[in-house]
Amino acid sequence: DISFSSVIAKNLQHLSNKSGLSEAEIARRIDCPPQTLNRIFRGQTSDPKISIVSRLSHLFEVPISTLLTDDLTSGYENYRVLPLLE
Repeated sequence: DISFSSVIAKNLQHLSNKSGLSEAEIARRIDCPPQTLNRIFRGQTSDPKISIVSRLSHLFEVPISTLLTDDLTSGYENYRVLPLLE
């Protein structure tokens, strides 16, 4: 049985790899402390703040429900990274 924290961690690692964005860049883009994002990426946060999850969802253009429950490593390609606007 896979835990919620490991699903979001696996999905974020996949999205990060596919997008070419580092954890530090993602943290900067969503205005999240790098340490907080690192804990989410490692599956150590069982209940991440919805504000952070929402910003991640927006960044990768993936529905929150998909980010939290689906396995994005198995062919989910309907996302893209939003460009950084200055």
